[in-house]
Amino acid sequence: MRIIGLENPFFETIILKVIPDSTNRALMLKQGEVDIAFGLSPDQVDAIRDVEGVKVLSVPSRTKVGVFLNTSIPPFDNKDLRKALAYLVPYESIINDVYMGRALSPKSNIPVLGVGYNPKFWEYETNIDKAKEFLSKAGFPDGFEFTLNVKQGEEISRLLAVTLQTTFKKAGVTVNIREVTNAIWAEEMATWTHQATLWSVGNLSYIDDPWYGIRSLKCDSVTNRSHYCNDRIDELYEILQTALTDDEKTQLWDELQQIIVDDVPELWLANIPIEYVLRSDVDGFVFMQDSLLWYYPLYRVE
Repeated sequence: MRIIGLENPFFETIILKVIPDSTNRALMLKQGEVDIAFGLSPDQVDAIRDVEGVKVLSVPSRTKVGVFLNTSIPPFDNKDLRKALAYLVPYESIINDVYMGRALSPKSNIPVLGVGYNPKFWEYETNIDKAKEFLSKAGFPDGFEFTLNVKQGEEISRLLAVTLQTTFKKAGVTVNIREVTNAIWAEEMATWTHQATLWSVGNLSYIDDPWYGIRSLKCDSVTNRSHYCNDRIDELYEILQTALTDDEKTQLWDELQQIIVDDVPELWLANIPIEYVLRSDVDGFVFMQDSLLWYYPLYRVE
């Protein structure tokens, strides 16, 4: 067993290969052409889980998968329209069919396994009739269409996007799936020029504290991918920096969840585990709270 910090790393060189298509990543791992593969869909993981020479490490996490809705431009500057979509998300199908039952159903902007999580403010279940009510209230009784950006080559993105597209169509909502490169996917979110963007790999709060999590919901924060703005959320962000007692923090955490769940700046689809897929002769894995893979402690079993 290797002890971190007591010896030199086993691997002197790490080669990072950009393989856009997740199917090819899975195949290369299966054939031993790479040692680790990231971004595989649950069905791709299951397809190679029992393959000789491959192992899968599944770690519970606070990682959230969702769709960022650009709240600063039409059509998603309309809160009722955003709420309509929240009632159209097929939550059970996503958990059971897309993630093979290995994910948790989110009922807050705070992850299910996160500090302060409180599902009591959640109002959304898949309900086509309720969604149509909000569509009418928003001024779109016959539905509308929008463009959803997804990353090229990610099977999980395709599965999620098609699942949403199929269900949304039942209420007259047309989802135009647009596959883009990583660069365009990131740039359009950063510049707030997208309509909606699917983040299928997941968004993890590295620090398990709601204060840290809502920094990306502050008005004009560079990580505010929905371009969402609520002055009270900005106030809560400042107040939480000096809140000391558990009761005080819990009260503030509840308030921010109630506001954000009602405002729906994004669609929360699932809380997923992090699955690392490696060759079985790679050992020394150490799980870090930021969920980033540290190469230093890894070594190859002789």
